[in-house]
Amino acid sequence: MAPSTLAPRLPVGIDSNLVYVVDARLNVVHVNDLWRDFATENNGDKLLGDGWNRNLLANFSGSERVRWTAIYQALLDGRLSRHTEQFQCPSPIERRSFVMVIDRLLDDAGRVEFLLHY
Repeated sequence: MAPSTLAPRLPVGIDSNLVYVVDARLNVVHVNDLWRDFATENNGDKLLGDGWNRNLLANFSGSERVRWTAIYQALLDGRLSRHTEQFQCPSPIERRSFVMVIDRLLDDAGRVEFLLHY
């Protein structure tokens, strides 16, 4: 799904910062240039290449998969309305971090249709 299709339904200010979107089955349906740039700078083969799975949880293993499964399940069933995660992004030149917010986008019936990552 292109961001222009989502744009009329997005909260103000999110569309320009949207990194990627997953549907209720946790399949990635959109990535933007910010994500492609981040992936290229941080192990891009794993994040965008042939080894990358469209289902978000399939890209995790072990305790990280268990942790993210719990987070996404809580977002999908409404126990969480938002999740914020800080990632450390080491590079040879500088230490960087990225704060990612995950918000729910509900359909007309109040069910989670998409999870927005920005």
